[in-house]
Amino acid sequence: MSTTGPGEAPRMSLRDRNRQQTREAILRSAQLLMMRDGASATSMVEVAELAGVSDTTVFNYFKTKTDLLDAVVEELGSATNLATLLATRPTSEGPFTALRHLIREGADSGATFDARDTVNYIEAVRSDPALWGAYLRVSHETGEILAEAYVDHAPHWSRPQARMAAHATVAALSILLAEVTEQWTSTEFSERVDELLARLERAWPE
Repeated sequence: MSTTGPGEAPRMSLRDRNRQQTREAILRSAQLLMMRDGASATSMVEVAELAGVSDTTVFNYFKTKTDLLDAVVEELGSATNLATLLATRPTSEGPFTALRHLIREGADSGATFDARDTVNYIEAVRSDPALWGAYLRVSHETGEILAEAYVDHAPHWSRPQARMAAHATVAALSILLAEVTEQWTSTEFSERVDELLARLERAWPE
């Protein structure tokens, strides 16, 4: 029998919570080691030791080191999942309009942007070939997932148009992140993202 009330999300079972905590511990350990020593110098065994689990457990969650690399980059680089967030906006809004609303809502709710962490992340990724490769793979996958969300918000677009717009969005955001300095504030970052999306909106009339 369900213990949730009407409109409530199902409660996570103890087993699922433990699995989530284990996965997070592995990712945190991998992130720390890869940012400190580089991805190539970090072994799955070292990640397991730092996370306090067996190497078999690590491989149960991430079949290969490439899978772990991609997960680390995705965790570091996407504090928010654009495709998931887009699903919360009315489909009557075009994709860029919906994204701009989401950015403004985040700013209004006091969402923080850590410029120093962003700068450190970009520098670490760009200086490590393995992390850079993972970053490119994750960026492409993000564009493909975002394209599906764009189709829902712009049904009059063809699928190639939606893919092009989605990948252009990911590329533009990547360029913007590379321009971040430690002096940027949350407000400045939100304004820059809003301006970027406005330019894309004009390029792809909704």
